[in-house]
Parts: sequence; structure tokens; C-alpha cells
Amino acid sequence: MSQMIALPDDIYAHLTAIATQQGKTADDVINTLVEQYIDEVEPPAHPSDDDESVEGYDPAADPLAAFIGAFKLGKDRAWVAQHDAIFGSRPAAKESM
Repeated sequence: MSQMIALPDDIYAHLTAIATQQGKTADDVINTLVEQYIDEVEPPAHPSDDDESVEGYDPAADPLAAFIGAFKLGKDRAWVAQHDAIFGSRPAAKESM
């Protein structure tokens, strides 16, 4: 296993200093941090896995299907009821002549 991740020199130097203080390598610290991050992030939900799926929905015909589940919205869906007020209250763009 060998993958590369580019880090700015100043961040790598800081990371190496922290790792040295802990008696570890920079790779060890990065691996631990990435594993912790992965554990915290939920995988995106696929629309067919959700009981709110729309019957007849065809993701192949939806250009935005790749973004479904890409954002963590949490359980509070109150913003859905306010969608029109939130997005409809923006001033209309002025047309240039």
C-alpha cells in the first residue's frame, strides 16, 4: 500500500514536530487522524435506500443525482418547509440593458 498526499511544507514540518513529541512518525499521526475522520463521516445515502424515495425516479436521467446524499443534513428537515421563504426571498437579479 502506497499512496501519496501532498502537504504544504510548513504543515508537514509542524506535523513532524508533533509526531516526534509523541514518539511516532508523521505517517502514523496522519493514519490515525484519517481513520478517526472516516469513522466520524457517514457514507452518503443512496436514494433507493431511503424510505422517502420517489417512485419512478431515474437517477440516470437526473444530472444532479451525483450530489444526492453528498451533504449531511441531519435529522432536522424543518428547512424543507421553509424552502420557498428561504430561497424565494432573495431579490431578483437586475437585468442589464
